Amino acid sequence: MPILVVVTGPPAAGKSTLAARLADDLGFVLLAKDALKEAIAEGWGVSTLDESRRAGAAAVRALYAMGAELLGRGVSVVMESAFHRGLAEADLVGLLALAEAVVVDCRAPRALCLERYVARAGSVERHRCHFDAERVAAGALDWGVWEPLDLDVPTLRVDTTEGYVPAYDDVVSFTTTGVVPLSA
Repeated sequence: MPILVVVTGPPAAGKSTLAARLADDLGFVLLAKDALKEAIAEGWGVSTLDESRRAGAAAVRALYAMGAELLGRGVSVVMESAFHRGLAEADLVGLLALAEAVVVDCRAPRALCLERYVARAGSVERHRCHFDAERVAAGALDWGVWEPLDLDVPTLRVDTTEGYVPAYDDVVSFTTTGVVPLSA
C-alpha cells in the first residue's frame, strides 16, 4: 500500500517547509492546499476575501480528490494543510482506506506562529490571494480548530520552535514506519 503522510498544524507552524522537505527526501508527491488555492486564485482572478474563501474551499476539495486519485494508483503522498479538527477527519477517513497513513502535527508557541505569520504576510513570497493577515494579527482566528486531528493512525507531534523536535531523521523514520521515536 502507498503511504499517506498528513502534515498539519496551525498557521505558520512550519507545515509547508517540513512537508516539502519530507516529500523531496521520501520521493513522495506533495499535495499542498495553499499551492492549489493559489493556482485556483490565479485562474479565477481572486480579489476579495469572499472569493479567497471560495478558492480555499475549492482547493480543499481538489486536495482530497487528487489524494484519492494518487493513493488509488499506489502513489505515496505527503498532504499538507492547516486541517480543521472536527471537519477534516470525515474527508481524510476515506483516504485512510487507500494507504498506510500517519499524521505529522507541527506545533510552535502561538505567539511565535503569529510572529511568523505576520512576517510572512508582509513578504513578497506570500500570494496575494490570502486575505487573512489582518485577522491573524488581531488574534481573530479560532485557534481551537487546529487542535490535533482525531484520527486512528500513528501521530507524531513535531515542535518547530527551533528546528525540529524530534530530530528530522526521526520524523522521516516515523513517516515510513509509524513508530513514534523515543525522543518524541
